[in-house]
Amino acid sequence: MLSNWNVTSSLATLESSEDGDYADCGFEFEGTSFRSAIRCFGDIAESADSWPVDGRVRWFDSPIIQDRAHFELGHERHLSLHIPAQITPSSRRRLARLLGLQVADPDHAAFLKFYARERELAKQEPPYPFCIQPEICCRLGHCPRNPNCGD
Repeated sequence: MLSNWNVTSSLATLESSEDGDYADCGFEFEGTSFRSAIRCFGDIAESADSWPVDGRVRWFDSPIIQDRAHFELGHERHLSLHIPAQITPSSRRRLARLLGLQVADPDHAAFLKFYARERELAKQEPPYPFCIQPEICCRLGHCPRNPNCGD
């Protein structure tokens, strides 16, 4: 794989959290190999930059890392794995699955978009108020009880 993977870290303290910012953030690894990036990041991701996770994801966030020193001080640290731009959408989805995230199926996402559009159209006034299923029948242009439905 390419050798331009980046891993960044962010450290939040109680004081920085009150300000809505991080106390420290920066690169753990910059321009490293995939193997080194995964070794640093770990094998579990908690979230991604987009939801649902699909082929457009640009980075993954680790769960909060809270070792004893950070726990005693009330600090929370997490890592982010940044994906190089050259990685294909299918490889991004495979990486998300590898890191334990649920990935949206592209065909399923297209169906959900179509279904949401149909639901919005169904909220409009149907052409015939006595249609038994106007959200389906009238959109498809036929109704078993009304031969004029969809005209």
